[in-house]
Amino acid sequence: MGNCEFTLENIFEMVDIAHYFDVSSLKQRCDEYLSKLQFSVKNALTLFEASKLYSLSRFKRTLSLFLTKNLGALMNTTDFGHVNADTVKTFLNMKNAKHSEEQLFEGVYKWAKHQCKSTKKGIQKQDDLNAEIKTIIQEFLPHFSFDKMKHEFLIEFVKPKNILTSIEFSTVSENIEKRSRIVIKNGKGQELFGNIYGNDNICLRIKILKNVYATLCKYYVEGCEWDIMVSRPNTPSKIKKNSSIEYYLVLSYANKICIKDPRSIYDGDYLIAELSDGNAFRFTDKCLISIF
Repeated sequence: MGNCEFTLENIFEMVDIAHYFDVSSLKQRCDEYLSKLQFSVKNALTLFEASKLYSLSRFKRTLSLFLTKNLGALMNTTDFGHVNADTVKTFLNMKNAKHSEEQLFEGVYKWAKHQCKSTKKGIQKQDDLNAEIKTIIQEFLPHFSFDKMKHEFLIEFVKPKNILTSIEFSTVSENIEKRSRIVIKNGKGQELFGNIYGNDNICLRIKILKNVYATLCKYYVEGCEWDIMVSRPNTPSKIKKNSSIEYYLVLSYANKICIKDPRSIYDGDYLIAELSDGNAFRFTDKCLISIF
């Protein structure tokens, strides 16, 4: 057993043997081998289904990192159409601010369409098919922020399929019209992005800061602030702190515009926007903020 060579063809047989005979050393070797596999969009779904059968912590951890990073591509593969609803929910729970709402929604819609066609062979009319897809997809809608999607995608993809009621669609469209784009750029050219919905007073104050450098804050885990006072909104923030979000644009308890990571958020902070980056953003002494 000590000289056994692991391959993709025999690894799960080895895992079964290790579990059946409770051989901890073999379990550890299998776990290590699987954790070092070259994951790809082609094999990740199969490996994910296999991972649910075993207690292999290193394998699950490294696979989870790959799944999270490649979520959009995985959910738009043909193989994704064959997974069950629990797997869809598991994948959506991996969603973070870096993922495209449009790409993930399109993947779930394709999944629902495949489920409908594979289980409802008798459906012939397109209207009946659309109604069935809408029924299947309903339980996944709370996972999506439609007001973060591009308006063109809502008009061209979501609206024709009647996924949202007319009132829901109108509300989302109104929120998008009120949406302002935030960009924070550091001295190295790296950027953070986010959206503000409404909050006209805050948006006006941010415009004043267009060419003003932020001050790095040593009392935050990661973050910076601008030395400008802003009136606090009368209504509570609709944004809830989430540890999966990289950074937040915040109105601090001292009513200053700040950027903080979730670990630095205090009870008195007012969350303005969720921020994400595409290139490992780092705070420098020349951070600028812009609003569009």
